[in-house]
Amino acid sequence: MGFSTVVQLDYLDDALFNPNFNVGIIAQDVATSQLIRKDKIELALDNLPSDMQGIRTYDKSNAREITLSNGSSIYISNTFR
Repeated sequence: MGFSTVVQLDYLDDALFNPNFNVGIIAQDVATSQLIRKDKIELALDNLPSDMQGIRTYDKSNAREITLSNGSSIYISNTFR
């Protein structure tokens, strides 16, 4: 239905515009957590409007966490124990 995508993009919006905002997304397995990062979060970040492209940068090398230049982060895992 796409509800989880809406929630994840809402959290991304919060992380983009609020400094030092931390988000945790739980996926059912490791493969799904990688898909969420690549197909939802990174896709949205890479397709921001051109006037916002340089405002928030992130490191693409970390497989589980996206840390933005404003100190906010999005952590995607299958557990938070």
